Amino acid sequence: SLTAVGSDAMSEVTSGDDNTGVGAGAGDNITTGTSNTVVGAGGNNLGGNVSNLSTLGADAHTGSGSGANNNTAMGSRALRNVKGANNTAVGYFSGVFNTTSSGFDGNNNTTIGAGAQVPDSTTAGSNQITFWVGASTALFPPASLGGYNALTKFKDGQWLVNASRAIVQTATASAALEINGTWGGFLMPRMTAAQRNAISSP
Repeated sequence: SLTAVGSDAMSEVTSGDDNTGVGAGAGDNITTGTSNTVVGAGGNNLGGNVSNLSTLGADAHTGSGSGANNNTAMGSRALRNVKGANNTAVGYFSGVFNTTSSGFDGNNNTTIGAGAQVPDSTTAGSNQITFWVGASTALFPPASLGGYNALTKFKDGQWLVNASRAIVQTATASAALEINGTWGGFLMPRMTAAQRNAISSP
């Protein structure tokens, strides 16, 4: 089944079931695939054979290439130019790596926050989580910003937490958890001896 509402929505679909496009040009370059839902003008014009996409927002999940399956993009331009699979992005420009049409091939990434960005390389970055709070500008976080920002990343078994003007992108190699901040420190849980002793198998 195919449901299309809007000029050129799902206009090039030749086969596949359970596809829905709402908005001018929504999913207009998808040719084959199943279970795609695209809501927003120009959303998901990756083209080719793609399946199990859920996009909400103008120009969400746009770019070029097939095989970008099982992706979820919520927010204008979220997951823009992404060709990888199993990615989730929430927020304006979330999950974006670059502004070129080539995109990147990262898989299994989750980004939350306007402009939250996962990949550490120029072409791919996989199995990472990023939470970002700060300026909503594309292609960031940069090395430093004028205000206070918060960036939390998980990659290769390491957690990296930033809460400062200077954003550190990569955790120290030997650290399982690294916290960077210029205005405060790390506060351990405070409890009485009785409360501590009551913890099962501390």
